[in-house]
Amino acid sequence: MIDDIGVLAVASRLSRLAEILRRDAERIYKEFNGPVKYRFYPVLFVLLRNSPVAVTELAAEMSFAHPYIIQILKEMTTAQLVTSVPDKTDSRKRLILLTVKGKLLAEKTLPYSQCFEKALLGLFKSPDSLMNTLDNIDKKLEDESFFDRVKKEIKIKITKK
Repeated sequence: MIDDIGVLAVASRLSRLAEILRRDAERIYKEFNGPVKYRFYPVLFVLLRNSPVAVTELAAEMSFAHPYIIQILKEMTTAQLVTSVPDKTDSRKRLILLTVKGKLLAEKTLPYSQCFEKALLGLFKSPDSLMNTLDNIDKKLEDESFFDRVKKEIKIKITKK
């Protein structure tokens, strides 16, 4: 049924594909590293590369909303994977860094990230690169939101009546 409505189902199709990839990635992580949440991994790898880092910088680097990063960091703190320290130059900021447990987990999983990358590249390989298409969509949405685009089309439709 979703395929019958074409481009109107793009959000549903992307959501379904993301769910399939997330579910299988969690299965891989569980099989090779124990039950650690899939959504922790991007944060682990950013912090392994660049730590300590302010929450706002982490959110910006990952293109995640600030509240979403805060939620993940709370869970990771509970799991003893990250901790925070006050910023020496700005007492209002807290800097996030990996704990020893978090660093060990990140280092243990790093070799698997290359396997994920190869598998994903195989999925994305097509005459019309999905990654290029997604990059293009991201850039267009930065210029004009989906909301504004639809609203503009509605106004055009209304004025034609």
